[in-house]
Amino acid sequence: MRLRINDNELEVEVFGADDAPVLIAHHGAPGLGSRAEPRATFAPFADTFRVIVFDARGSGASEGKPPFSHEQWVADVEALRAWSGAERFVMAGGSYGGFISMEYAIRYP
Repeated sequence: MRLRINDNELEVEVFGADDAPVLIAHHGAPGLGSRAEPRATFAPFADTFRVIVFDARGSGASEGKPPFSHEQWVADVEALRAWSGAERFVMAGGSYGGFISMEYAIRYP
């Protein structure tokens, strides 16, 4: 599905029950990567979590409006969290997505 997040359309996929705890996974290699990697890694957890994977701004099938910065990618994750309705969630990321996960934890402890 396409969601307008911070004035940029992101391609998003959701797996699992609507009332399950939320897990948002950020892929690696912004600009080169896509939600395919976190889908393969985290979608199997859909029996326990509501797993949200997405193409980051400027990646995969998402729109590519700048800025392309940690601050913006973290703001996009925060907007996805708000869209999901979760107050608390598990933030995960592979490779560069791990950096975004750490940045998110610093900004939103």
